[in-house]
Amino acid sequence: MTTTRFLDGIRSIAGDYDLFLLDQWGVLHNGETLHTGARAAMQALRDAGKHIVLISNSSKRSDASVANLEKMGIERSLYDTVITSGEIAWQAMKSGDDPYYAGLGRRCLMSTWGGDNSFLEGQDLEEVDSLDDAEFVLLSGTSGADASIYDEMLQAAAARNLPLLCLNRDMVSVDPEGRLVDCSGKVAQRYESFGGKVRYHGKPGREIYEACLAAAPSADRPIAVGDSLHHDIAGAAGMGIDSIFVTAGIHRVELGVADGGCPDADAVARVAEEYGVTPTFTMPSFVW
Repeated sequence: MTTTRFLDGIRSIAGDYDLFLLDQWGVLHNGETLHTGARAAMQALRDAGKHIVLISNSSKRSDASVANLEKMGIERSLYDTVITSGEIAWQAMKSGDDPYYAGLGRRCLMSTWGGDNSFLEGQDLEEVDSLDDAEFVLLSGTSGADASIYDEMLQAAAARNLPLLCLNRDMVSVDPEGRLVDCSGKVAQRYESFGGKVRYHGKPGREIYEACLAAAPSADRPIAVGDSLHHDIAGAAGMGIDSIFVTAGIHRVELGVADGGCPDADAVARVAEEYGVTPTFTMPSFVW
């Protein structure tokens, strides 16, 4: 069995890489506040001349992430750029180069987090209130409740053979109160179980990683940092790049480290085997 190497911080391996692909939620912050040591780690990497690209399954466009990070104290100089799944989807839809988008139609039933339909800005789309009027389902966010609350709508959409566009592939996330909540990826997965067809954007797909690598063309030694084995670590493995698994995120309960401590090697090996992927390195939180 492939094993992972445990780190106290990234200082010991920083010299081996020149591009750090950092997940946001779970690595840098919890949606509202920064994690202790995260900003200092970014600053140390920048002081060492490293490229940093923030890679996120956020359904929002990249500028929204920049503004949110600024509010939390991560200024623009601390990273090269932000690549979000929402930005990639928005650009693909806007360009019209992909025939998939041309075939969707204009009228969408949209599921959002907190009523945020900003993805529609600049697009020739019409948000409708009834599934009967929709040509496709646009899954931007969820209410944060159990994904099963969408089953009635999903079953009706599947019966009409409506395509579903998922802007955020995350299955779960940790909310600011520390609770695990279902996300869009789990809803999209349920749609597939009902026979529906889904188009995904974001990690672990290659598309978003290719965009991140293209954002730093002079860097040829990348490493990805994330708290999701299914998205961050599997996505990095699919690209053939090294990874750092942050255990204080969505897997902390599975690992038995709800208090934020360091899991033992057996726990990491067990959970990694369940997800079918082994990180190159493992650390409790993203610190220098």
